[in-house]
Amino acid sequence: MPPLRRNKPIKFLYYVYIIIENEMKDVLCEIVLSIGAKLNDVWSSCTGVVSFLSMWLMALLATVFGFYKEVIIITFFCIFIDLIWGVAKSVKIGGYATSYLLKNTIIKIGAYFSVMMLLISVEHLLHIDSQVFTITFTIVILVTELISILGNIAIVKPSLIFVKILRRLVTGEVARKLNITDEEAKKLLEI
Repeated sequence: MPPLRRNKPIKFLYYVYIIIENEMKDVLCEIVLSIGAKLNDVWSSCTGVVSFLSMWLMALLATVFGFYKEVIIITFFCIFIDLIWGVAKSVKIGGYATSYLLKNTIIKIGAYFSVMMLLISVEHLLHIDSQVFTITFTIVILVTELISILGNIAIVKPSLIFVKILRRLVTGEVARKLNITDEEAKKLLEI
C-alpha cells in the first residue's frame, strides 16, 4: 500500500509555522527595543523632574534657613556662567546648544541642591551655626564649576593670558570636553 499523502501538508504547515515564527521574533524584538527606548525616555524625564523639584525644595528651605540664600545664589550664578560658556564652546566647535546640555544642567542643579539640602538639614538638626558642611560643599562646587568654566573659556579663546598661565589645569578639562588626547589639547592651548 502506498504511503499516505498527509506528510506534504504537514511539512508545508511546518514551514509556514517556521516563517511566521521568525517574522514574529523580528517584530517582537522591534517592539521590545522600542519599549526599552521609551522607558529610557520616561526615566530620563523623571530624573529631570526630580532634580527640578529638589532644586525648588532647596530654594524653599534656603529662604526658611536664612543664611543659605547667599550660598544658593552663588551656586546658581556659577552654574549659569558655566552654562553660558558651555553654549559658547558648543558654538565655537561647530556644535549646537541642544536640549541635552540644558537637561544636564538641570540634573546638575538638582544633584548639587539635593546634597546641599541634606547638609543644611544635618546642620539644622545638629544646631551647627557655622554652616561648615554647606560652605565646604559650596567651595567644592565653586572649584568644580571654575575648572569647567576655564576649560570652556580655553576652548573659546585659548589666547587669553590667564588660560596660558593655567594651561596645566585646563589641559585635561579641554581634552575631556573636546574628546581629544592631552597632547592634542596642549597643542591647541599653545596658540
